[in-house]
Amino acid sequence: MRNLIRKDIPGLGTVTFGSITVGMTIEAHNVTEQVEESDQSNAFANFVLASMFVEPQKTPEDIDR
Repeated sequence: MRNLIRKDIPGLGTVTFGSITVGMTIEAHNVTEQVEESDQSNAFANFVLASMFVEPQKTPEDIDR
C-alpha cells in the first residue's frame, strides 16, 4: 500500500503524491540505459518524480517541461 500525501501547489492546484517502490526505482534505472549518458540523470529524476504523482497523473515528459 502506498502512503499518499495531498498538497496544494501553486500552478498545479491540489495534487496527490505517493511513495515509489523498489520496482519503480529499477524501472527508472532501466529507462536511463536507453538515453544518452549526458541525459541519464534527468531521465532518472523525471521518471521517479512522475511515478510519485498519483493525481493528476504526470508523465516524465510533463516533468521535463
